Amino acid sequence: MNYASVRHLVASLLMVAGVLITASCSGPAEPGVAPNFAKAASGPSVTSADPAYGHKGDVGKQVTIIGSGFTAGAVVAWERNGVPEPKIQVISTQYVSSSQVIATITIAADATVDLYDISVTNKDRKKGIGYALFEVTQAVAISGTENAFGVNSNGQITGRVGVPGAFYFSDASGLVTLGGNGHGSDLSEDGFAVVGGNTINASNGQAYIFTLSGGVWTEAFLPKDPASCIATARAVASDPTTGAAMLIGGVENGGCYSGSNLHRKPRVWTPSGSGWTRMILPGGTNTDDLLNGITAGGIAVGRANNQAAVWDPNGPGAWALTLIGPQGSFLNGINNSGTLAVGGTTAGNSTAAAYWIRSGSIWSGPFGLPGGCTSAADVDESGRIVANDCANGNRRTPAVILSPYGAGNVIFLGGLGDSRNASSIQGISAQGGWIVGQASLKNLGTGVYWRIF
Repeated sequence: MNYASVRHLVASLLMVAGVLITASCSGPAEPGVAPNFAKAASGPSVTSADPAYGHKGDVGKQVTIIGSGFTAGAVVAWERNGVPEPKIQVISTQYVSSSQVIATITIAADATVDLYDISVTNKDRKKGIGYALFEVTQAVAISGTENAFGVNSNGQITGRVGVPGAFYFSDASGLVTLGGNGHGSDLSEDGFAVVGGNTINASNGQAYIFTLSGGVWTEAFLPKDPASCIATARAVASDPTTGAAMLIGGVENGGCYSGSNLHRKPRVWTPSGSGWTRMILPGGTNTDDLLNGITAGGIAVGRANNQAAVWDPNGPGAWALTLIGPQGSFLNGINNSGTLAVGGTTAGNSTAAAYWIRSGSIWSGPFGLPGGCTSAADVDESGRIVANDCANGNRRTPAVILSPYGAGNVIFLGGLGDSRNASSIQGISAQGGWIVGQASLKNLGTGVYWRIF
């Protein structure tokens, strides 16, 4: 069989297979030399976007698209499922180089919080798509921080900046580094007190309160048992009228264990003159109790004996422990009225978000929450529950669950462009409207807040 016949047969087979290759040949091939099939030029590829997120209502936002094979006159589009997204309009595209173009976009106020693909199409109609490279989100990064743990109804926030520790943030003041090692866990409604303590695995640590007076933050340590190595303030309750800190809840190690934070027991600190007095709450029989939330009325919630636990005031300086279970359950937050507590339950190796309702002195539940979430983090006075690790399409994200708690009342929260949506909620303000936590930004954890109401 001669070369022409071979070429015809190969071309026929490739056409049958749905492959088109253009052959180039100036004459018969020399004996022993393979035919010269010229490969068609490859199209563009899209690898990343910077920034990788935007917010509803953004106008004239510039996004740098990184990839390869771009040519002058390339057109950029935001897509979902291969269809251009009408809620994200590309106003202009600036060609910079074969590896970079800059798109200027407008995001509609009613755009869906989700991940979007980005495509680049050259003038020759060759197209490249980068999948799940851009997120429309409600999350706002608090630059320079690692995590946000507490927020009040004025949008004042505390959390961790790394070394030296706690921070205070508001739109008015910006980021203020407080120090104290560890992190700020919570703050009062008036914004004049931040409580916290050392990190969980610290070998020696102290619970503390920072107070603001005359524009200066001052740190004071909360008392602890001298035999205890670690104490951490985890929650603050505010006076309903003044907003001032009136109770602090937390935990204290019952002893010293190098590199360990077991044998934790619940504690409450109450005002005493210009300082604070340490109160001992009854604990369970195991060695890992937690107090996670406290109300102005002194009702505290957490975990004891590996069950959801409630501590109720029971006379001056005394509390009574009630286990509302079941085994493997826990409470993370309670509304200030003391009637709705949230957390989760454990079955085997899985957990599920849940809530408990109080009527008189009787606790119900637990009741499961919609959304497939693994844990409820907190609740506000109107009953809005914030939860983590909720099933959102093919990924898992934080969510707000509105009352009544049905599938149609789940609002998913976005991250900062990480397709894994590596974000989590830590808390919600008492009057709602402000939610805080952490999201992944360029593979680093960053404190964030969400405003959705």
